[in-house]
Amino acid sequence: MIRGDTLPIHLTLSVDGSPVDVGGDTIYFTLKSLQTDADGVAALQYSYTLPSNASTAVGIADVLVPESETATVTPGTYFFDIQWKRAVSPVEVYTVALGKIVVRYDITITTS
Repeated sequence: MIRGDTLPIHLTLSVDGSPVDVGGDTIYFTLKSLQTDADGVAALQYSYTLPSNASTAVGIADVLVPESETATVTPGTYFFDIQWKRAVSPVEVYTVALGKIVVRYDITITTS
């Protein structure tokens, strides 16, 4: 990941192997220096509520973490996860990805 760039996240989501309508569900993307850090001190935490459309009706979630969110992240290695919170009752939360990510310095700063 490059600091200051838009970060595209493309997910195909399912429950028990079957695609589900994810319109109205929320995707969370979080970067932390330590896995045990509180959410309040995360290097980046972005949430996006998925619209209802033809793609989300078949479980496709496209999220763009804006450059304004990534621009303030200090370059380094971070732990990340992507969580999917279903808009159902009772609430369901799934971690759909986790691991480490390297944030690199951006070379071009001004793009206007």
